[in-house]
Amino acid sequence: MRKYYYFRTDIEHWLQETYDMQGNVHWKQTANIKMAYRTDDLGLYRKLLKEQMKEYFYWVETRDQYQNKV
Repeated sequence: MRKYYYFRTDIEHWLQETYDMQGNVHWKQTANIKMAYRTDDLGLYRKLLKEQMKEYFYWVETRDQYQNKV
């Protein structure tokens, strides 16, 4: 079973990655888990995403491909 890592900000919201016209990354909250950002590579999170998301309070949740908590 494949595991994905989601970034949860509170009880009802996850982080979603968006881009502006210049190509800059912005993070916003979404209530829809299917639109939330997910990764299956925890190394990517540790190296790249941690620096981008440093101003947000979040925790990492592990879920399967059907969005069920693992």
